[in-house]
Amino acid sequence: MFHHVRVPRLVIFTKSLQTLTEPSLKLGDGNFCDSRFSTTPLFELKTMMGVADDHIFPFDVYNGMLRSGVVPDDHTFPFVIKLCTDYTEVKKGLEVHGMLMKLGFDYDVFVNNTLLLFYGSFGDLAGARTVFNEMPKRDLVSWNSVIRVFSDSKCYFEAIGVIKEMFLWSEFKPNVVSVVSVLPVCAVLEDEIMVSEIHCYGIKVGLDCKVSAGNAFVDAYGKCLNIESSRRVFDEMVERNVVSWNAMIGTFAHNGFNNHALESFRFMIDEGWRVNSTTISSLLPVLVELVKFSKGREVHGFCLRTGLECDVFVANALIDMYAKSERSAEASAVFYNLGSRNVVPWNTMVANFAQNRLELESIGLVREMQSSGETPTSVTLTNVLPACARIGCLRSGKEIHARSIRNGSVTDLFVSNAITDMYAKCGCLNLAQNVFDMSLRDEVSYNILIVGYSQTSHCSKSLELFSEMVLNGMKHDAVSFVGVLSTCATISAIKQGKEIHAFAVRRMFHEHLFVANSLSF
Repeated sequence: MFHHVRVPRLVIFTKSLQTLTEPSLKLGDGNFCDSRFSTTPLFELKTMMGVADDHIFPFDVYNGMLRSGVVPDDHTFPFVIKLCTDYTEVKKGLEVHGMLMKLGFDYDVFVNNTLLLFYGSFGDLAGARTVFNEMPKRDLVSWNSVIRVFSDSKCYFEAIGVIKEMFLWSEFKPNVVSVVSVLPVCAVLEDEIMVSEIHCYGIKVGLDCKVSAGNAFVDAYGKCLNIESSRRVFDEMVERNVVSWNAMIGTFAHNGFNNHALESFRFMIDEGWRVNSTTISSLLPVLVELVKFSKGREVHGFCLRTGLECDVFVANALIDMYAKSERSAEASAVFYNLGSRNVVPWNTMVANFAQNRLELESIGLVREMQSSGETPTSVTLTNVLPACARIGCLRSGKEIHARSIRNGSVTDLFVSNAITDMYAKCGCLNLAQNVFDMSLRDEVSYNILIVGYSQTSHCSKSLELFSEMVLNGMKHDAVSFVGVLSTCATISAIKQGKEIHAFAVRRMFHEHLFVANSLSF
């Protein structure tokens, strides 16, 4: 038996073991290798771990190593930690972390880098930051890993903080990976100043010549609403790829320059670039905005010929285009031709039916969605509840309300507002009030009840809610004024009506068409 064997750096590949073990592993014969645990040195065990298809087997090998007295090394630990990350084996990962600390491998930068990504993968940002802070030595991968962890977890300010810390204190300066990782963060925050600073740095060190960095700058400037800088970066790129063109088309579309987006698409085709699903997904909303439905159908035909219609993002964009063009039959055809669906096409189709006054179809599709095993989300419920409200389908509305309580989506402000609105429009003001009382509230929440009560015998409740909005720091809008003025007209509350009129004048709402009509009482 081999006890506490250390094979230096694992650089010699054992050809005989690979020849013996790989066929057995590929055929699923793990027993062939298991029988050799007691006589296998560290590198042979590592090789067995690396060629296994089943993720459970490498963990068995690792456990066998420990039982046999074979001490893992600085190559084994990163491999096992990465497995824990890839297969969300959190408990095992924590166990491995404890073992490597016990054996003194927490000094190793490569081991720590894999630990960073492990903690980030299941959202333990404090754990990831602790690993980073306690690293005795860091390299460029360490910095890029912690930026990625914060970025992936939508902790954007923390990610920006790390890149600033990197500029100020690190011996390692940002490379193209750092830049490409942090620019989307700047884009989300619309931090144009930070984008410009990173761009200046990129020009200084020559990163602007990298196509991936150029693409990231085009996208970041575009999302910061700086079309001029985005276009300049694109025009000055020495090398471009499909991503570059997609970023430029996306920039124009994001900023409402739809004709420019369409023109860029034509240039892309003229230069011989092959469009992909991202191109199509960006282009179709542009055609909707330009009311170019015939062009949209041409794009659909292109997708059918190239097989892109099967892409879920393209299919979703096509469904949305047909829905907004009031062509629900075509939208349904795309939806049902889509072999594999996630929640996004379902939500788009539910919204399509609801927006095109096909309320029963919208409600039915939610039931079909559940039958298929897909769980309705907050977006689903927010789309279908107005359909229930319009046709007074209280039973379906109550079913959806019950479902939202079971899955926790009732705590979502948009969902609770939609439920309140559904009950109000179905004439169940008591149920609407109950949801209102138990939920988060915003101006929309108050407006729903103000308008709802104004149409019942409990009109005075509208006046109370209108006053309550002020006490709770809410701002009235045109809907608030229309609802409360309608109440004043119903109960002939001339004095309160004049006071609200004066308030509307001070708030500059008196010239609003609907408010002005309400003042005529």
